[in-house]
Amino acid sequence: MLELVAAFICLTTLLTYVNFRFIGLPPTIGVMVTALMFSLLLQGLSFIGYPGLEERVQQLIGQIDFGDLLMNWMLSFLLFAGALHVNLNDLRSHRWPIGLLATFGVLIATAVIGSLAYYIFALVCAVVFRWLWPWPCRWVRSVTCC
Repeated sequence: MLELVAAFICLTTLLTYVNFRFIGLPPTIGVMVTALMFSLLLQGLSFIGYPGLEERVQQLIGQIDFGDLLMNWMLSFLLFAGALHVNLNDLRSHRWPIGLLATFGVLIATAVIGSLAYYIFALVCAVVFRWLWPWPCRWVRSVTCC
């Protein structure tokens, strides 16, 4: 696993250098474009006569638990890197719209999701306990009010 991480870091470094030296795109876009070109190169090599290459790369990538990798390892670094690029003067000048939209957005999303969950759960409860399993319906209604 550690060898795979080292290989990805080396590959990203190489692609960043190629972008900086020859392409000249912004770093995040450049890494994405060069990674896309690299994957197309692998697909082309697999197509023209290296049949086991694609399967080996898929096997290597299949060893990675991307959910764990993203949530436990990469997310903190990505958030920190994003926070470094925030212009505080722009943020300060737009603080009222940002604060109002964030506050009301959270309140509206909470109300919508809570209401949908309440009514969908009530519907599921009614379907399951009244039609599919009718005998404990009185007991369930008295406990859960569905």
